[in-house]
Amino acid sequence: MDLSSAARHMTESKHTPSYGNKQYIETPFELRRLTEDIMDKDFSGFGEEKGSMRRLVNVEKELRNMKEVMSSLIDKHDKLTMENIELKLRLVECEKVSAINQGLKEEI
Repeated sequence: MDLSSAARHMTESKHTPSYGNKQYIETPFELRRLTEDIMDKDFSGFGEEKGSMRRLVNVEKELRNMKEVMSSLIDKHDKLTMENIELKLRLVECEKVSAINQGLKEEI
């Protein structure tokens, strides 16, 4: 089969030819016989899967958003922790200066 006939074959409408009591489906490369196990399968669950996929996508979006929020909170926590350390160091220095001032007052 050359490329042009393969392309034409792929674009032809799909139909289910019936030969006697056997049914076939047309695929891009061959006719495939529909066996009883294929014909009897219940495909009604696909609608439920679509809903499940939608929920899964929503959960993934929510998870991404939560990761961003957590990252932001961790950054803010780190920043506040550094500010707290700086303020504690300033407090220690102020207490030293206060002790020196108190000592000078007692001398006077």
